Amino acid sequence: MMIENLDHELYKTIYVEKNFYEAKYLWESIKRNSIILKEAIKKVNHDMVSGLTICERILLDFDNVDKDIYQELIELIYSNVDVARTVLDNNSSERVSYLLISLFNHNLKLTEKQKKFAVNEAMNKKGTIKYEKLEQEYFKNNNYKEIIKYIKSGKTIDKKDKKLIGQYFDYINNIFCLSQTHGNGYFDIRYQILKNPNWSIEEKRKLVYDFYYDDEDWINHLNAFEIRIINDEGISEDSEYFLSPYYLFDYSYEDILKLCINEKIAEKIWAEIEFCRQMNEIRPPKSNKNLVYKKR
Repeated sequence: MMIENLDHELYKTIYVEKNFYEAKYLWESIKRNSIILKEAIKKVNHDMVSGLTICERILLDFDNVDKDIYQELIELIYSNVDVARTVLDNNSSERVSYLLISLFNHNLKLTEKQKKFAVNEAMNKKGTIKYEKLEQEYFKNNNYKEIIKYIKSGKTIDKKDKKLIGQYFDYINNIFCLSQTHGNGYFDIRYQILKNPNWSIEEKRKLVYDFYYDDEDWINHLNAFEIRIINDEGISEDSEYFLSPYYLFDYSYEDILKLCINEKIAEKIWAEIEFCRQMNEIRPPKSNKNLVYKKR
C-alpha cells in the first residue's frame, strides 16, 4: 500500500497538478530509499511493475539512483514487451515508453539480445520495411480493393463481406495501435536507436533503410532532424544568436560555441549536427528537391 500511495502521489504532482517543484522534492525523498525502489520495480500481474511512476523516474534519473536497481529494471524492460511498452502520460501524444526512455542513456551498455529486442520493437513503427510488408501481404491476401469498394459504395453488405470488413478494420487498428508505441512523430524510437552508441556505424547503415522504407519519408525525417537543431534551443533569427540552416554542415564547434556562448548548449547542438552529418553520409537523399532548405 505504501508503494501505491507514493506512486499515486508522484503521478499526481507530475501529470495532474504539474507541480514540478513538489514532484522534484517528493522524488528526492523516494530515490534515497532503496527499499522503496526495489519494491517499485517488482513485477505484478505478469505485465506491469509495482510503482509505475517511480520506475519512470528511475529511468530518467539514471545517474543518481542505485545502479543495481536501475540495471534490474533495464533487464526487465528488455525482456518483457508489456513493461517495455508502458506509457505513463496517456494524455500525451508523444507516447514516451519505458523502452524509449532507456535509450536516452547513452552510457547504458546493451547486450546483443537487448539491441535486437529494441530493433524488433522499432520495426513496428509505421514506415518501416516490416510494417510495409505486413500491410502489403494483408491487402494481397484479403482482397483489399473489394473491401474499399464496398465501403465507398454505401451499398448493403452481406454477412460474409461484413465479417471480412470487420477483420480488415481490426487488423488496421491493431497494427496502427502497435505502431504508436515508443514515441510519435519524427523523433520516435528509430531516431533514438540511430543516435545510440550501442549500434555500430555498420549496423546503422542497414537500420536506416529498414527503419525508413520510403525515400521521401527518409528525406522528411532528415529535414526534421536538421531543422530541430535550428529550433530547439532558440537558435533562430529572432534570438540573440543565429544559426543558419543553409550552412549547417559548414560550422565548426568553435563557431557554434561563439554563437551560443553557453558551452552546454553548444555541445548539444554540435552532437546533433554530427549525428545529422552521419545520417546524410550513410543514406544520402536521392533528391534534394523536397528539402526545406538547400545545403551549400
